[in-house]
Amino acid sequence: MQQLLVILSLGLLWTNSALAANANCAKFSKSVTGTTEEKKLKTFLDTQWKYYMTEYPEWATYVGFPGQDDRWSDISLAAIERHRAESVCQRDTLLKIKRTGLPARDRVTYDLALRNANMSVEGDKFDSDFMPISHMDGFQVDATQVLSAMPTTVKSYENMLTRLERYPAMAEQIANVMREGAKRKAMPVKAFMFKITEQLAELTPQKVEDSPFYQTFKEMSPTVAEADRTRLQTRAKELI
Repeated sequence: MQQLLVILSLGLLWTNSALAANANCAKFSKSVTGTTEEKKLKTFLDTQWKYYMTEYPEWATYVGFPGQDDRWSDISLAAIERHRAESVCQRDTLLKIKRTGLPARDRVTYDLALRNANMSVEGDKFDSDFMPISHMDGFQVDATQVLSAMPTTVKSYENMLTRLERYPAMAEQIANVMREGAKRKAMPVKAFMFKITEQLAELTPQKVEDSPFYQTFKEMSPTVAEADRTRLQTRAKELI
């Protein structure tokens, strides 16, 4: 029974992912229904920007795009397949725009967009997605940097707490992706992997106040009221 439930759950995830891919592809396709090639390109780029901001909320945090600061990117196996399908959609959509119909000033933009789209599609033929961490980057080092880049309002600190709550789920996604990578023999260089365990250990030191996760709460903005400060710091310690 348990195995059946797992299979059904995975099937539901893949179905939902396929529906999401179809919806995003439909948005890209719709973006090039404008009356001029110039308008088509502008609408496509606007659609692509919003897509990247919602698909990669860490990036949205860095550039100040609103509404994504309580989320992490979906890096599940289903999401990897969905993103690959959506890369093809973006490339194919761009090809519907007639370059010769663009003003000269927009042709370089178009060429760069198409180059990036082609690189994404070609890159998806390899298995780098199944190596989500290394001794230089990954969720064990990137997450604390994202938190430190967030604003310092009470709402922002609450968003940080939500991200901390969701951190274990992201870690499990990464573990599943790495297991698939091992099956595909796509793995980081073994000689450097010991550094990753050291980085993970630094996130949860014996004294919680020493965790990199807690630094943004230790040095909270003076504009935060004392009652909010105490509440937020207490919750952060519990989560860490």
